Amino acid sequence: MTASRNRIAVAWMLAGLSLLSCAKGNDDLWAKAEGVRPDSEAQEINLAAGKFYTFDAEPMDQYPDLWPCKPWSKGTKLTDEETGDIRSKTLAVGWKDTDLVLTLDLGKQRSISKVSLHAIIDNVWKSGIPASVAVSLSLDGKAFDSAGKLDWNSGEGSSSVWGELSFDSSPARYVRLNLIRPESPCDNFLLDELQVLGEYSSDWKYVPKEGAYHGAFNNDQTFYDEGIKTGFVTAFEKLVGKKTSMMLWYKGMRPDRLFDYIHETMGKYTAENRSPDDRRFFIYGWLPDDYKAADLAQGVLDENWTEYFRQVREYQASDEDYGPVWFRPANEMNGSWTNYSGDPVNYVRFWRRMYNIAEQFGITDYNVFVWAVSDITYNSGSAVKPNAKMKDYYPGDQYVDWIGASVYYHSRAAVPYPSYLLNELETISAVKPVMIAEGAFRAKQEGCDPVRWVDEWFSLDKTHPRVKCVIWFNMWGDTDDGRIQKQPAALELYRQKVQSPYWLDTIPQTVKSEIAERKARQNKDN
Repeated sequence: MTASRNRIAVAWMLAGLSLLSCAKGNDDLWAKAEGVRPDSEAQEINLAAGKFYTFDAEPMDQYPDLWPCKPWSKGTKLTDEETGDIRSKTLAVGWKDTDLVLTLDLGKQRSISKVSLHAIIDNVWKSGIPASVAVSLSLDGKAFDSAGKLDWNSGEGSSSVWGELSFDSSPARYVRLNLIRPESPCDNFLLDELQVLGEYSSDWKYVPKEGAYHGAFNNDQTFYDEGIKTGFVTAFEKLVGKKTSMMLWYKGMRPDRLFDYIHETMGKYTAENRSPDDRRFFIYGWLPDDYKAADLAQGVLDENWTEYFRQVREYQASDEDYGPVWFRPANEMNGSWTNYSGDPVNYVRFWRRMYNIAEQFGITDYNVFVWAVSDITYNSGSAVKPNAKMKDYYPGDQYVDWIGASVYYHSRAAVPYPSYLLNELETISAVKPVMIAEGAFRAKQEGCDPVRWVDEWFSLDKTHPRVKCVIWFNMWGDTDDGRIQKQPAALELYRQKVQSPYWLDTIPQTVKSEIAERKARQNKDN
């Protein structure tokens, strides 16, 4: 393994980049992509939203924290972005007759400039403001440097108050608050939100400078009536006359399916493309079909995610050729057909919880998390609940690498073709690359024009240049059929359009250099 690690390190040095300068590197890479790549200048966000934290004193029974994620977090209330006052004290966590040390883990090193803490005041309950709150910062969770003390901006008669500390931008992963109990007559304090403001910029992970990935999903049903029993991926590539650079698959998110299952699948279906010089990216829908969003947010799969991401780290540490995995968890959450739909608040909490666990294993900078919806939000019929818009399910830019959508023909859309169906998706985030995570025409549906569908699909370079990956769902069902080989005119147009070098049949060298760079960093950190 030493020789392998050395080769990676050399490749990293030759690339002349480091992850610490990733934003600058991507600025250079995208210097000529004006009008395509969004402005990547840092924006100030609440970096603490959904993050893990611990404390050294147990809360009062009346005001406990909720749903800890052991061993990294003792609860969820203090970073859930919900604040209240004496009428909503259940949002708070309370401590009585004790000082407190509260430590927040941002998951990775960030540049931060402000720490805020929200408290609820109740004179009847003798709940007051901590006598002092000292803030200190750390890169490693061991050595902490003082940043100052919070100033409380309470007015007379206030029922809730923010304590705030601003300072020059400082690098930190851990933020520690040392709280001293309130002065008499108060004997307890109630806290309901901790915020840390800092810089965030999107670096467009593994996005090709020129072109977009050409992807597809094929399995044993794709060619079942044509006598093809194996080699579905290569059969599709021969059919359309071009290789794919992205392969889609699916698996269930449940305790009996750990990452070793998907590892075996990768080996089976991408064996001929596992070398660094000639590989496909591998993306899969990771579906918690048996669970409600609230169950996931409360930690029903914590043990599963912990072992899952541990396996990811071990496989990638032991194999220098192991490329990044593209996770697409709990997709199409804005459609009524998923068990975890209709509850955007808990969906966001679940996603952040899952991602935070992955971050504890140091695998989020190398691998890819794709947040993918159904193409448009419906508000009638059997579709989503009225207040569950697509945007409500978004966990935030710091928790997502790419945004995507399942894009299919359906007559309920105003214009049921790809260009229109991507419009809502592109409003979700201004800084993330976009993909069609799966999609195809539905030839059995009345009014569907497969030729028009293919034409718009391969015109996205002009109509939606932020789309940097398309994945054709080459499958059939009882009510629809998206198999390109069953529509001769559409197949002919597909074969013609896909030959453009814009639709990539391999991973570009610039992206391969980025893979090596990120892999070396992950191996070093782990």
